[in-house]
Amino acid sequence: MSGSEPVRRGAAGHATRGNCKGCRHHEGVPESLEAQLPGIRTLSSAYGAVCAADGLCTLHARYVPAHASCGSFEPLPR
Repeated sequence: MSGSEPVRRGAAGHATRGNCKGCRHHEGVPESLEAQLPGIRTLSSAYGAVCAADGLCTLHARYVPAHASCGSFEPLPR
């Protein structure tokens, strides 16, 4: 993680960095993954443990692990 990434505050007020799973650009719905990545079904399905909470970044157009992060993080709307 670089220092240019957005910093947000957790419940205790500590600075935290957002990860892809908590970003508004993250698309992790299994049906969407299977529609946008048809070959993913060869790994079983997007419902299985292969994908877990991973998904697509709609901003960068790439498959990302849920724990990844980048400087374009935007928290999910509350």
